[in-house]
Amino acid sequence: MGQLPRFTGGSTYYYPNFSDVEQGEKLSRDLQHNLTRLQGLEAVLRVRASRGLRIANFYGNFIIRSSDLLALPNVDEDKAFAVEIAHEETVLSSSSACVQAALLYTTTEGERRIRCLTMEVPVTSALTTMFESADMEGTVSLMSRIAADTALNAKLLDGAERLQSVCMDVLRNYRSLCPPQAKNTSQLLLPESLKLLPLYSLALMKSALFTQTSEVRTDAASHSLPPHAQALLLLPAANLYSSSGAVHPNARRCPPKRPPLSTQTPAAVHPDARCPY
Repeated sequence: MGQLPRFTGGSTYYYPNFSDVEQGEKLSRDLQHNLTRLQGLEAVLRVRASRGLRIANFYGNFIIRSSDLLALPNVDEDKAFAVEIAHEETVLSSSSACVQAALLYTTTEGERRIRCLTMEVPVTSALTTMFESADMEGTVSLMSRIAADTALNAKLLDGAERLQSVCMDVLRNYRSLCPPQAKNTSQLLLPESLKLLPLYSLALMKSALFTQTSEVRTDAASHSLPPHAQALLLLPAANLYSSSGAVHPNARRCPPKRPPLSTQTPAAVHPDARCPY
């Protein structure tokens, strides 16, 4: 069943040992949200990058039509896609680079629309600047998706080893840029922006997807696959969410518990209802 939403742009929900008394309210909320959220149909997504850059890979639930074009039978406000961008040229000649995503879709009212997002980022030749400007949540999100893709196409252990390898490469490369006196210390050398990368990597490696014990059910491991699971993108900790049992690194920005279903306006969405990746 998990393969169906992988190619239709959908998602699955997991209710372990379902009980109407304990999980009935959550099921009602999920159904309500799915029926009232904004929805796009028959969508196509094209991603472009500046000269010298190329789209290396996509991660998410979709159908790939070409190297930069995705087909999305349906898309909604909860969907997220990861794009891996690689260098085509050794050195970029400009001082900035642009990435653009254009989404063409049909609304539920039958109106054809296009949404275009463009982002410009600075280009630097200093590796230390690149490390210091790294986005922790974005890095961990992409690492988790690449590891999950590796696990699907090879072995579960290969996905965990890929996470470990990437983390060690980051540590090794940043240490090589540090001054000699700093290298003599035994502590980990990482920029402020990536100081929690080893912790996040270890948490990902211990997620249900990469656990090869009989204690983890197949359904739980399958549900840990991005993008419809939080287990790979979150740190295992207190039971903040009943479906994932995990805490997001930005949990402080998550909304408080929502009011009972009977008093909640169906179309109302809390401004912080979605934690950033």
